[in-house]
Amino acid sequence: MVDRPKNEWKRVENTHEAIIGKQDFELARRISRLDTRSSPGGDSVYLFSGILICGSCGARMTRKAVPYKGEKYHYYYCPTTKKRGCEKATMLKEDVLHEYVLECVKAQIINVASIDSIIAGSDKQRASNALSKQYLMQITENENQLAKLTGFRATLYENMVTGLITKNDYTSFKAQYNADETRLHDAIRLLQQKNEDVLAGKGEQLRWMEQFKNFEGLAELDRRTVVNLIKSIRVVSKKELHITFNYQADFDKAYAIISKEAA
Repeated sequence: MVDRPKNEWKRVENTHEAIIGKQDFELARRISRLDTRSSPGGDSVYLFSGILICGSCGARMTRKAVPYKGEKYHYYYCPTTKKRGCEKATMLKEDVLHEYVLECVKAQIINVASIDSIIAGSDKQRASNALSKQYLMQITENENQLAKLTGFRATLYENMVTGLITKNDYTSFKAQYNADETRLHDAIRLLQQKNEDVLAGKGEQLRWMEQFKNFEGLAELDRRTVVNLIKSIRVVSKKELHITFNYQADFDKAYAIISKEAA
């Protein structure tokens, strides 16, 4: 064995079966990066820690307790405040936020389950074919770019000899074309593998639905539910919240495919 410097390493992805699914790995990595601010006693992490974002300045919102007539009421607020540059700092009661998010999560679970039931039924093959069609279109697009790149490379040396470009330009363009060619070949191979997987029913494209279906019948929110299903909650005002769920792009793609197939 010979040690090589890192800049000479060659990385090849998807050469063996993963220990855990890619989506599960990405979720675990995202959770590890969250702001996991805990209660003063340190026993538990706040329900929306790292999830709640100020829609005005982008800061992570903070939880605080406000005593009133012998009772404690909990709020989430933007720590940046107007004095520090946040134009529309908002403060929300935790119980109101909790109720709203719970209803949205339950609705999303129902939506995902509905899509899954359609795909799992007689339209499963049609959905797989639709995904395959998208991959084939991307492959064709990359192959067209590769063909154009081959044409550019064919005239590169001639352009240098005739004086249209300098030797330095020739060297620079050649290096760029080589890098682009490698990138396109890698992209085509990956798309071809994804296409083969989805046609064989081995792809992970629809596994994300199980993540939501595991929470069917949800009656109460807890930290596990929040981090598994929600990517972020952007607070624009007390009456306007934008929830981005995990796998939002996958959901939008599946919904678009089903809508197109049903049309």
